[in-house]
Amino acid sequence: MYKEQKMIDEGTTVTVIGLGLIGGALCHTFKKKGLKVTGVSRSETIAKALEMKIINDGFEYSRIPEALSGSSFVFVCTPLLDIGERLGDIFQHVDKNTVISDVGSTKSVICSIAEKHIRKGVYFIGGHPMAGSEKRGIENSNPYLFYDAVYVLTPLPGTPKKVVKKLSSLIDLLGANVMILPSEVHDEIAANVSHLPQLLAVLLTNHLAGKNNDLFRNLAAGGFRDMTRIASSSYAM
Repeated sequence: MYKEQKMIDEGTTVTVIGLGLIGGALCHTFKKKGLKVTGVSRSETIAKALEMKIINDGFEYSRIPEALSGSSFVFVCTPLLDIGERLGDIFQHVDKNTVISDVGSTKSVICSIAEKHIRKGVYFIGGHPMAGSEKRGIENSNPYLFYDAVYVLTPLPGTPKKVVKKLSSLIDLLGANVMILPSEVHDEIAANVSHLPQLLAVLLTNHLAGKNNDLFRNLAAGGFRDMTRIASSSYAM
């Protein structure tokens, strides 16, 4: 675990791209801690985030370059396949000394893509908060989602320790416990403790869906609900 509390200046600008459950939860906490939060999402989601008062400013995806201006930290919280597609554009438009991270549930491929786009004075550290919900959307986000959860960081080789500490200090504000891991180690563990359980839940749900007899559904009780709760989680994420 990496738990070294360092001060993040009040007013530090954080840009969160993708305001769903995870992105919304980041906005909740960072705004509550006095940081300046810029959100990027669809227009209706931006309107909702402003109404909830969890961002200071909001931009649609087409205006990402504007949203990145002046940001010290950028979190990419879009669906997994979308993260890799956006990194090149993000690297091109961020200011020098910006720290970019993501919240994708697999890390090796994303980190490999980031290495191809990295430029001097800009940093990328992969991230995966081991927290979430089967519920989706900004309306289900809250500032306590990450509290006491493990938050894995996977720095690229050669990332300065002071940059890792800087991002770790920001994650500390979430109440999470930072763990530094190589991306391939994270992926092996996550596949077993996170992805496999979800696949089994989906398999069990689909198995019952193929039964036309209502007795199956009527007799399914707490054990079945516990086993299949995460089957409704977003595949895209």
